[in-house]
Amino acid sequence: MVSGSPLPYLLAFVLLTLVGIVFYYFRQKRRYAVSQINTLAAKLRAAEEQLRKAEHEKDEFLSMLGHDLRNPLSSIAGAIHLLRSRSNYDEVQKRAIELADKQIRHMNRLIGDVLDISQIRHGKLQIALERVDVTALVKQTTEDCCNGLKKNLTVTLQSPETPIYVEGDRRRVAQMLSNLIQNAVRFTDPGGHITVRVGVDNTASHVYVSVLDTGIGIEPRVLPSILTLDTHTNHNAWTRGEGGLGLGLAMVRALTELHGGTVSAFSAGKGKGAEFKFTLPLAVPSLSALVAKETTVLAAKRATQRG
Repeated sequence: MVSGSPLPYLLAFVLLTLVGIVFYYFRQKRRYAVSQINTLAAKLRAAEEQLRKAEHEKDEFLSMLGHDLRNPLSSIAGAIHLLRSRSNYDEVQKRAIELADKQIRHMNRLIGDVLDISQIRHGKLQIALERVDVTALVKQTTEDCCNGLKKNLTVTLQSPETPIYVEGDRRRVAQMLSNLIQNAVRFTDPGGHITVRVGVDNTASHVYVSVLDTGIGIEPRVLPSILTLDTHTNHNAWTRGEGGLGLGLAMVRALTELHGGTVSAFSAGKGKGAEFKFTLPLAVPSLSALVAKETTVLAAKRATQRG
């Protein structure tokens, strides 16, 4: 019996193999395309969710902003009404003017915070660095804040007698401390105590400024997010009852980070007060200052030897 030629079988085998390879290739490509489509769809859903969240936060922020602006405007309108109806009473005039002035300054700070936050979000906020004596600046800022206090609060300043220098923006550092003091005043009942501290930390590389109060405290669940830019969505119960958008603390964090420092918040819990602290890098002493210090030390040694 004569066997047939194996060539047709070989060609069939090769053809089937090629078809299998092509089929496997396109199946893998299809799987990859489906996987990519699923990934893109998941990203799209996540983006849509973030967009809805941002829209909700924007609406809530605008609602709170409108609420906070309406309060001082109502007070100013009341002051104007007093001036119109009882303008012949000196005491009424004085009280109305003081009320209007206070609320206008409050609105100015509020609008300033909103504009600063907008600049920070877009990376446009600039700071003007200079050599600043933090000891003197903290003392002056604390005194200025105390002069405007309407509550019966005790404010204590703990600071060294010698200057402590940083490279910072004088106006912004004062704003950071002012925001912390205003926050402490807002959440501390009359008769409470606020302590402002300034000094050099344990590393001897940073200066710290802290504001400690005996106020309402902060719940543990709120503490981790208290310094973020979107805290008004996380702790409305902590801020809304007292008024304010909660931007002051976020401003402190943003400005501290622009200076290369850190900011932290501490509280033992509700009703147990709170402490907010920011740190700034100490300024590197100038060469002339180092030479002057070395000269003083050498002169002192020589005087001792001659004695």
